[in-house]
Amino acid sequence: MDLVNELETVTDKYAWYMEFEELMSNSNDPMGSIYDYYSDEELILLFRVVEAEVGDLGGFDEKCNVASVIFNRLSEWHPDGNLFDVLTEQFSTISNGRYQKVEVSDETIAACEFVFRFGDTTNGALFFESGSNNVHDAYATYMFRDAAGHKFYK
Repeated sequence: MDLVNELETVTDKYAWYMEFEELMSNSNDPMGSIYDYYSDEELILLFRVVEAEVGDLGGFDEKCNVASVIFNRLSEWHPDGNLFDVLTEQFSTISNGRYQKVEVSDETIAACEFVFRFGDTTNGALFFESGSNNVHDAYATYMFRDAAGHKFYK
């Protein structure tokens, strides 16, 4: 069974990913790492934004969804790979300073690494919003709502 097919049957992706990381740490990892592609400053900002956007409202899957939107925007709007620009230009947790007040969990870091390695968990979402905001309804196609209450759009 290949990894992609195996992932489709996993109910606890965080536990699965932690086991995967343990196995990969004892091998020559051919997949590469998020740390090979982005600076420490970019990664710290990424982890803080994902943590701030999801917080205690969701778990690993919801954090993967938010990280997916970030990476989807990166590939769609910043093919040069400038993660810093995607984060600072487009997330309210940056403009309101909330990202500075969070303590990043291991689960959040793992969610970002998971999406980097295994890809999008949202089927191409480029936007999300929480609460009763419906800003994206005017120009984007609604896709789904996750357990943290985020609504995802293409």
